[in-house]
Amino acid sequence: MNSVNHQKYDHVFKIVFGNREELLSLYNALAGTTHTDPEEITVNTLEDAVFIGIKNDLSFIIDSRLNLFEHQSTINPNIPLRGLYYLSDIYKTMYSGTMLHSTKAIRLLSPRFIVFYNGKEEMPDTFECKLSDMFINKEEHPDLDVTAHVININPGHNEELLDKCGKLREFSVFSAKMREALDEARGLSKEDLEKIVLKVIDSCIEENILADILRKERVRVMDSVLAEFDIDDFAKMTYEDGYDFGYNSAILSLYSDGVISKEEIIKRTNLSEFELDSLLTPREI
Repeated sequence: MNSVNHQKYDHVFKIVFGNREELLSLYNALAGTTHTDPEEITVNTLEDAVFIGIKNDLSFIIDSRLNLFEHQSTINPNIPLRGLYYLSDIYKTMYSGTMLHSTKAIRLLSPRFIVFYNGKEEMPDTFECKLSDMFINKEEHPDLDVTAHVININPGHNEELLDKCGKLREFSVFSAKMREALDEARGLSKEDLEKIVLKVIDSCIEENILADILRKERVRVMDSVLAEFDIDDFAKMTYEDGYDFGYNSAILSLYSDGVISKEEIIKRTNLSEFELDSLLTPREI
């Protein structure tokens, strides 16, 4: 929304776990560790755009491991590719070009890519999304791979983990409440949406759900929720997804019926031959 102050805009997940204390608690719950000193964490979250304006949520180092934490409210099958971009950029900042020419092998921090999911689509407690699943040519041992470990944090899922990290449970409850309220608010004015968001925030404070954060970051959280709910962007995304699906389906249909040749498709669409071959190759969904 045009009224959102984008200097304040941030994902609520990042607001909640943006401090070392809460981030350490979340890491301990996942890793089964008992760290007590937040200063053991070195935060190296990417703050600059790396790919069409996207940023990663949280990146940090502890236990000689590079941890990448993301939050998703929708299932994105492209998240492993995003992870590859993030990890590559982080590694580039950590290991300079001159080091790459050394005769001594660089000791890399091992990566761990975790995605916390709390969308409406029903999903199992945990599952994996692999970069290799996106490859056109399937190989048993691909030369390159990235695995996103997706953890469902909706209420009723991974209760043991939510018990170990109180703020993660509170975030799960807050998100569910906000989603339920906004699902009933589509088509309302910006002013009405703001009232609904503030009502949910006040309700959560009264119920001691993220109360300390919501009191302190009330405006920032509201801006974040409204930005993520941006009706114009949502409509645009839905239209573009539907257009691409329909357009690609039409091309496949015309080509399979022998109505149009590959050469004619390339001429009309400006697709490269590789892009066209990728489109015409049957993919597993």
